[in-house]
Amino acid sequence: MKVKKQLLRIMIIFISIIAIYNIKGYCNVGGTKRVEIKPGTTAWTNINISNAYAECEALNAATSTLGTTTLSAHLTTDADWSAMAILSVSQYGKATTNSPAKTNGNNSGIFNIGSKWNFSTGILNTATKNTNTNVSGLFNADGSLKPYMRQWSITRTDNNFVGFKTKAEGGTYGWLNGAQYWGSSASYPCSVKNGLFGVYIGSVGGADGNATFRPVIWN
Repeated sequence: MKVKKQLLRIMIIFISIIAIYNIKGYCNVGGTKRVEIKPGTTAWTNINISNAYAECEALNAATSTLGTTTLSAHLTTDADWSAMAILSVSQYGKATTNSPAKTNGNNSGIFNIGSKWNFSTGILNTATKNTNTNVSGLFNADGSLKPYMRQWSITRTDNNFVGFKTKAEGGTYGWLNGAQYWGSSASYPCSVKNGLFGVYIGSVGGADGNATFRPVIWN
C-alpha cells in the first residue's frame, strides 16, 4: 500500500510537469516577468540556472499565476527526473527512445520531454555561491544551499544515486542513448538533463538558447 501511495504521488508530480511542458508564457506581477502556466507556448530558454530556480520558487506566491500558496513548486530535482525515467519504462510508460514522445502513445503516459536541455537542482560539491554569477542564486547568504538543491561528488561512481548509475550498475544513466557526461571542473558544476535518460554534469549554468527549465508542483 505504501508503494502504491508513493507511485500515486509521483504520478501527480508528472501530471504537473506535463501541464507545464511549454512554459514561456509571461504575466506581469509588480513589473516582473513570471512563469505563466499556459499551454501552446514555447519553452523559456536563455535564462540562467539561478533565475530558473527563482522563477519556480515564485510560483509559490499567492500573486503567482497559480493563485495559491497551498502548492509547493520547485525547479525539477535529479530525483524527479530519475523517477520519471524509471516509470517511463514500466507499465506506466514503455519508452523505447530518449527522443520526445508520449511513452505509451497517449496522454496518460509518461512524457519523454527530451526536446531541450533542462536545468535541475544538482550541482557538484565543488560549487560555492562565488563560483560564478549563474549559480550564486542557488545559495543562501551564509553559503548554504537553498531548498531542493543538492551537491554531488565530482566522481560519478561516488554518488549512490540511481540517476547517476549506468544500466549495468542498476541505474538510469545513459539509457536509450541518453547523453552521458560527468565533468569534474569546479567552474562547470551544474547538472543538466536531456530527455529522460540523459545526464550532463559540466554546465556553467548560463543562459543558452537550448537550455530551459521545468517546475515541479507538489500538492
